[in-house]
Amino acid sequence: MAPPGAKEGSRVEQPPVRFSQQEMARRLRLIDELLARLGLDALLVYGAGRYQADIHWATDWPGGREGYTLFFPAAPPVLLVQFYNHVPTALARARVEDVRWAGPHGAETAAQALREGAPSARRVGIAGALPFEQYLEFAQAVSGVQLQPVSSPYRALRLVKSEEEIARLRYAAQLADLSMEALRHGLQPGLPQDRMPALIEVPYLANGGYSGIHYLAAMPMDGPYLSVPAQYLDGTPLAQGDVVITEITACYEGYQGQIHRTYSIGRDPTPSWLHLHDAALRAFEEICRSLVPGRTAEEVLSACGIVEEMGFTILDDLVHGADQLPPVLRTPATQHQPYPRALRLAENMVLVVQPNLVDARTGQGLQFGETVVVRAGGPERLHAFPQEWVRCG
Repeated sequence: MAPPGAKEGSRVEQPPVRFSQQEMARRLRLIDELLARLGLDALLVYGAGRYQADIHWATDWPGGREGYTLFFPAAPPVLLVQFYNHVPTALARARVEDVRWAGPHGAETAAQALREGAPSARRVGIAGALPFEQYLEFAQAVSGVQLQPVSSPYRALRLVKSEEEIARLRYAAQLADLSMEALRHGLQPGLPQDRMPALIEVPYLANGGYSGIHYLAAMPMDGPYLSVPAQYLDGTPLAQGDVVITEITACYEGYQGQIHRTYSIGRDPTPSWLHLHDAALRAFEEICRSLVPGRTAEEVLSACGIVEEMGFTILDDLVHGADQLPPVLRTPATQHQPYPRALRLAENMVLVVQPNLVDARTGQGLQFGETVVVRAGGPERLHAFPQEWVRCG
């Protein structure tokens, strides 16, 4: 049985672009608890790019280019914004009162802010992908302070979502559904493949969203040569009898809705394609049955073995947290990277289940899946788009 949740045709109201005071206070409490638990005198969070999750989550400022946020046990946080012309927007959007220009040397400015907020700091955590040169600059400027990498425990604070966050995720999922519906009506013979993103982006841009990813692969059903959606497209026109496999992520204010469906152009799926699709749907449903509070990541990985039991393999991750948070799982035979085996699912964790089933003998493959919320009674679907093969054109 498919996960319960959204119904086809249901509409979700657009959430506010700013979180409530209560929600932001909850996040600051979690950061304070992290500082105490790890014995830190301060936490430096680095991020770069628009909608940079590490800083956005803590400040409600979506980001710009580079940014630094410092948190202290006994002093207000400080947000440093690298581009001078980005400071006015940060002052208007951020839920941090002390917003400053980071200056031409952001790491040195961060070191100065650390000396002001925690003059006697001895242990400072660093979260985010701080570039090597900036790390050296910061370390030299705070000589004698022990620097500790804490990206994993910091990001773990985001694993369990608040209902305000889930509202954003649900809206982002709806935007992704609108993109899938646009593909249903827009895919037709003669359309250049590199024009397919234009179909995808219009619906969410028209509803306050923005692009995450749109990976697609189109090929003849009778001559498949790609097993997973591709990151780049060329101008080859779609043809009658083509199959299009997809991985679409639409975003709203830092939160993502990801969905995967398969389309055929002017033709029903062949028996081999339909068998592959039905197996992917079965794998999706079997894995979703394992997504209950208290289940460990290792137990979920065991459930992912359904793929291999059916005689298939995968190329992409099979399960991952929203925004690529843990756990990131494949199948028992293909789990080639470490994962937190003992991590237990909790209510309001949000995961993407995305079986990319591949027939290793023929190379034929497709991807099916979507975003779900872990709930006590079983996972809740955030998407309303039908869980079926889509014929169009």
